[in-house]
Amino acid sequence: MLEDGPVLATWELPKMPEVGDGFEAKRLFDHGLHFLEYEGPISAGRGHVARVAEGEFETLLRSESEWVVRLDSESLRCRVKLTAAESPEDAWRCRFFQSAE
Repeated sequence: MLEDGPVLATWELPKMPEVGDGFEAKRLFDHGLHFLEYEGPISAGRGHVARVAEGEFETLLRSESEWVVRLDSESLRCRVKLTAAESPEDAWRCRFFQSAE
């Protein structure tokens, strides 16, 4: 989840990321800001929410089909590039890079 004005832009990740990782992520609907503090089960047995990192981020590039952010947290200090795939419409490519400071 990345704070985007009054909402949280949200992606489902298949695993806890590490610098150097690259994988497919699923774009979910935007969530309310109160979800920043939530960890636990998802209704109807659909899974579990776990916080990957908590901290600050800076948007380096943003368009409808691409986000590049710099994460600064205790567990992840890196750049993340999210790129929309052509199909399905909720598929995104997610890459975690060593941060260029």
